[in-house]
Amino acid sequence: MTRWRSLMFGAATFLVAHLIERSTWSSLFAGSAATPWFMNAFRAGAFTALLLWLVAGLTAARDVGDALVRGLNVGLGAAAAMIVVLAVIGPGTLFPIVIAVGTAIVVTASVSGALAGAIVRGARRARPPHAPPS
Repeated sequence: MTRWRSLMFGAATFLVAHLIERSTWSSLFAGSAATPWFMNAFRAGAFTALLLWLVAGLTAARDVGDALVRGLNVGLGAAAAMIVVLAVIGPGTLFPIVIAVGTAIVVTASVSGALAGAIVRGARRARPPHAPPS
């Protein structure tokens, strides 16, 4: 089932991460090395994955099944934005591999974040109410 809001959150998160990486590339991520891209430096990849993990965790529902759907939608939205950004900056000769590996990274981060969010929400709901001391 498509969750349009989750798709848009994923695409927006990837675009925000890319803009942050692009603007601070030389100072925070890779110095004067390669083109600003989340897979060109470990820190940039970890930053993008962490942002997607957090956003997917915040969009997760209490139901684990729905959390998986929401996490997958966040990841697919991020993958769509990733493909568009890749086309704009120039895909290069290894673009099919970049798309496959990049999609694996963003979907894994999003689904694991959504599952973590569902676990936290479920644990918060399952706590017994506080009983006053007798």
